[in-house]
Amino acid sequence: EGTEFTTWASVSAAVRERRENPIPTIPTPWRKMDGEYEFTVGGYHLIGGYSGHGKSTLALQCLLHASQFHKVAIASLEMTPDAIGEIAYGLMAGASPVAKDYEKKIDEYLEHRVMYYGRIDSISPDDAIRGIIHAAAEGCRLILLDCLFMIEGVCADPEKEAAFTKTLAVVGKKYQVAII
Repeated sequence: EGTEFTTWASVSAAVRERRENPIPTIPTPWRKMDGEYEFTVGGYHLIGGYSGHGKSTLALQCLLHASQFHKVAIASLEMTPDAIGEIAYGLMAGASPVAKDYEKKIDEYLEHRVMYYGRIDSISPDDAIRGIIHAAAEGCRLILLDCLFMIEGVCADPEKEAAFTKTLAVVGKKYQVAII
């Protein structure tokens, strides 16, 4: 017992190490949030709220913004590709409807920047983790897993939910990706 105690020197060394080697982050689209709230690479970020209140749109906006700097991935287990596309076009263009020639430019821009997981269904926690690892292996730095209640058995059981989110945090750290 008590063997984990060390001297203050280890604390001050950790502070210097962190200052010299800051944890990488991915900024949000909102400049006023820079330095205040960013997605930590090697971390897991949960966006919560009531159904239909814009969580997916907010997360997609962050993902599209990050695509300027990093390859990104989206796994939307409840929204169809056309629904994701319509939202993305509107966010990228800043208007809706979007002119067809501008949609084409958006397509060209996003083609090698955004990966999409094309399954609209509930999946096992293991499949979700495998999908995130695959996206990380493909070079994605920000990965959106939308939505948690489509992960089988996770939201119905607090212990399974805690275990799954801990696993997401471990995977984010191991593969140096930010997971939303």
